[in-house]
Amino acid sequence: MTNALRLPHVAPATDSTASLRLTAVPVRARRLIEDALVRCLPAPSQITDYSSDPLYAEWFTQWHRTPGQRRMVECSQLLTGSPEGLGELKRALDDLSCSWGFNVDMVIVD
Repeated sequence: MTNALRLPHVAPATDSTASLRLTAVPVRARRLIEDALVRCLPAPSQITDYSSDPLYAEWFTQWHRTPGQRRMVECSQLLTGSPEGLGELKRALDDLSCSWGFNVDMVIVD
């Protein structure tokens, strides 16, 4: 059972946090996005609640089918990493979105 009062671990001052939202992603591009996440942000997320269900944990990218669009998926996630790693990820996702036609909304929040 998850303790609703337990707060997640907060990223150290050296890490930044970003909000990522990807929409209208062709299912065939998903693997390329996951590869970019692993390459650019190799360390585990600093926003972690180990008591939660693993399928809803912050280190697990939860993909959903895009309503009304066949063979399209989307995700929304908080990420942590070095400012350089997050910048590299943003550039990689922008390049992939140009090639595959999906939408990227990534904002550094601190």
